[in-house]
Amino acid sequence: MKVIKKDITDKIYSKYIRDYPSINTVRKQSIQIIVDLFLQTVTEELLVGNTVELRGFGVFERKLQKARFWTKDPRNGNYIDCFDHYKATFRQGEKLKAQMKEIPVQKS
Repeated sequence: MKVIKKDITDKIYSKYIRDYPSINTVRKQSIQIIVDLFLQTVTEELLVGNTVELRGFGVFERKLQKARFWTKDPRNGNYIDCFDHYKATFRQGEKLKAQMKEIPVQKS
């Protein structure tokens, strides 16, 4: 199942309303703004070359992808030059890694 930004906002809002019923001053639009600002801040930090570390969750960082010449374009099959460029990478933290190992594997 794919989770989109709206799903995350809705989930945060419903948990907030459930856990803090006496403080109903936060609207769903405010949470949407906070989620957008968080993602924008992570993106901006990666663009200037900083590493974003969220303890227990993981590390977002910028890595240099070396050039590969004559890479094949999957859309049309033409060969294109692929120059040096940066890409965003994610390394999971210890807590997340431990939680992921606890998920039972469903064999098909």
